[in-house]
Amino acid sequence: MVKTTVLKAIIARNELAELGKKEVDFKSSLALAQLQKKLEEVIEVFDGEKLKLAKSMGGEVDAKTGQFNFADPDKQAEFIAKIQAKSNEEIEIDAKPIDISAFNPNANTILQVMDFITTEEE
Repeated sequence: MVKTTVLKAIIARNELAELGKKEVDFKSSLALAQLQKKLEEVIEVFDGEKLKLAKSMGGEVDAKTGQFNFADPDKQAEFIAKIQAKSNEEIEIDAKPIDISAFNPNANTILQVMDFITTEEE
């Protein structure tokens, strides 16, 4: 199990997608793909909950941009505050941290995916 936040999962998903473009051994690629799948599942559930919340508060999704629009600016501010709070709550993801050393990541990438990786010292 990995303890993290949805916000960190979203950031990590993007960074891990970039690592996934590199050609490495099968075992490393498989571990990365499995982690990406778990993160995608969590983010999909979060997006669904975000949509439900927006609709319950009178918001609609713009079909072209995917942005949430509210007729009442106060409702939009309340929605944003609730989503920010929810995205920063600690959650557990049913995944094991992976070793990304085969991908030769830089320090910035490591910082962005820290919750989801294992290091040799561990």
